[in-house]
Amino acid sequence: MPQFHNPYHFVPTDVEPPNRVPTSEIPTPKAGEPEPTRTAPHLTHDRFVPDTHSGSIECRITVETPLICANTQEERADWTKFLRPYILDREKDEPALPASGIRGMFSAIAETVSGSAMRVLKDRVMSYRRQVSEGLSAIGMIVEEKGALNIFPLAEPHYDRQDRQALPRGDDADYFSYIFPLARPKIYFGTSNSISTAQFLNTYLSNTSPLGGPFYAVHRDWFVDKVKYNRFWLGEELLLPNQRNPQGDVATWESLSEAQKASQDWIRGVLRVLGKHPERIQDLPTKRHEFFLRFNQQDEDDLRSGTATVFPIESETVTRFNELADERADAENAVKR
Repeated sequence: MPQFHNPYHFVPTDVEPPNRVPTSEIPTPKAGEPEPTRTAPHLTHDRFVPDTHSGSIECRITVETPLICANTQEERADWTKFLRPYILDREKDEPALPASGIRGMFSAIAETVSGSAMRVLKDRVMSYRRQVSEGLSAIGMIVEEKGALNIFPLAEPHYDRQDRQALPRGDDADYFSYIFPLARPKIYFGTSNSISTAQFLNTYLSNTSPLGGPFYAVHRDWFVDKVKYNRFWLGEELLLPNQRNPQGDVATWESLSEAQKASQDWIRGVLRVLGKHPERIQDLPTKRHEFFLRFNQQDEDDLRSGTATVFPIESETVTRFNELADERADAENAVKR
């Protein structure tokens, strides 16, 4: 490894990782029991194995700037804590770097570039949070049918207007059957400042049930195409107050007259309002809208009768979601305690 990498940073490598070995092939013996027969005996960290890539890494470290590897801390009244360095030889009182820390730094790099199995892990679900730009852009409503969870499509994803490819690219989701029967773009509303206010969040409520509302309405003349960088189709955007849209925002469906509800000029829908809460402002620096999503009376009737077109949610996805939700709940409860 001729290049230097800071310890615990991601390590760039062109090495193709080896095929994964199921954990069932490398069982761990219980206390007091003989070690079981392994189908993959070469996978071990506790001994060298002949005819494999076992070995050792020798290194020499030169400290070029002042350095302290703290071992203990002492409280000091009206002052900062006093850090005592790690001492290898107490008789000589010479500070040192603990071998465990050095070993961890090197093993993190060596195991990464060699595609080795991770070895220092808690017994928990491994996950990471996607970046906002990586999030799936289609929107649906979860409905239950005969004990199974499904998605009822509400809005098509963003897409590239030149090649009609859904965004983000490279995702495994099959958008083809989801997109083209819909022709339901999202309608963006709100502003960067308004969506974070208590008044906005108390006025515009997300739909929490497939049926029963709350329902809202926008006029067909109140929105225009929303395109990013003159190429990427995002949907439609509600105009700010002007002669075409004097109200300036979505209306409640109940506020319309029966004649307006029956006309083709008004679109009934539901809202998806997530807000822009203080703890997530840094994660959402460009967020300035919420979504109005078409949901007419026919959609509601189809869901009630069980004739709506829905897409099944795989059981593995539901299980995974519940695992992450339980882990998050446990973490929050631990903080409260």
